[in-house]
Amino acid sequence: TSLGRVGLSSEHEIESRPPLTLSFGQQKRLAIAVALALEPRTLVLDEPSAGQDYRSATAFMREVARIDGLESVYFVTHDADLALIHADRILLMRDGRIVADGAPLEVIADRDRWTACNLRFTSLMEANARWGGETGRFLAAHELASWIVGRSASKKGDIGRELGVAIDHEGGRNTT
Repeated sequence: TSLGRVGLSSEHEIESRPPLTLSFGQQKRLAIAVALALEPRTLVLDEPSAGQDYRSATAFMREVARIDGLESVYFVTHDADLALIHADRILLMRDGRIVADGAPLEVIADRDRWTACNLRFTSLMEANARWGGETGRFLAAHELASWIVGRSASKKGDIGRELGVAIDHEGGRNTT
């Protein structure tokens, strides 16, 4: 069901509750559920993570990506990490003009342009900028951490040097 796709089907008596009794985040998800019931080929989402915690926003975007028959999703957001993780194309705007148009790793490559748009360069962007050439795409924090650990498993000690910690050969960690 559409309610299930947006994580509302498990809410107590959700179908009989007036929308204004729902939290802001639940209201946003309900609006999306109504739109999904129409089985659109395209979705345009304005601030899809507003009113959502990280877990809810991530689960929501994962569900949007799994919608059958959906050909495209456009979203406008100030949540840069959300956009970089879930989009295959990023448009960066400044003063109403497009100043960057490309894949997430391409757009974050020019840090000066990013900050000129009054956007904060996050630690996740820093990590993806550092390792993105090897991963091939912008990764969420848990994906990037798994990739780094997997990559370094065969190179004992390298992960410690890369992360600024000393790791002994017994698997213990000593901070430096």
